[in-house]
Amino acid sequence: MTIVMTTPREAGGRRTLPRRDRNTERSRLDQSMFPQSRSPFPLLSLTASAYGEMSRRLVLVAVLAFVLSACSQSQVAPTPTPTAGCPEPTRVTGLTPTDVSNLATWKQDLANGVSCDKATSDYVTRLEDKKSEQLFANASTFAMIGRVTDAVSGAPVEQVCITPGKPGAICWSRTDRDGWYLLDLGSVFAHEGFYEIFFVKAGYPEQHSVSRMLSGHARIDFQLTK
Repeated sequence: MTIVMTTPREAGGRRTLPRRDRNTERSRLDQSMFPQSRSPFPLLSLTASAYGEMSRRLVLVAVLAFVLSACSQSQVAPTPTPTAGCPEPTRVTGLTPTDVSNLATWKQDLANGVSCDKATSDYVTRLEDKKSEQLFANASTFAMIGRVTDAVSGAPVEQVCITPGKPGAICWSRTDRDGWYLLDLGSVFAHEGFYEIFFVKAGYPEQHSVSRMLSGHARIDFQLTK
């Protein structure tokens, strides 16, 4: 059995095609590409949605920034240390308990409002008093002590050879790293009298103190010049 399908034709023998509505087709195309949109202009809807999402994010960032700023401002500012801006003294006697106590006193002076220069000067005075006491404690009744420094920088000069009179082959004493020396004349049975104390150090010309009467315990500091 043969089935023949025919297409209706209008008068004149030509098939009449349905007329296309461009607006209807465009709307259908938009709906097929953007099913979530019910607007005939989905691109505009998506753009508005993107701007809305961006606005929400910007608001969230601004809120977080405000909260962090408030938290940082609410924190208690650190209390400045009393030694801030005042260099800590580095000179020591070598006696640990004494040095620890002296530094603690220096810090306490600053905390109590004493100026940096005054607190440091008092620190040095206490140190030198203790150092002198320490050196004389190991000496006879006829001895000299002192400290040798550079005349320009004021820095201590160590390993300076000390002799009572014109230097010879033997150094009677040498300075330590803080420039201190002990010249114990009584230990070699020297007698009281006039002495010139010579200071010899490589890199410096030979120098000596002014002749003076020495007896008992005395302190003779000296500055080396180049």
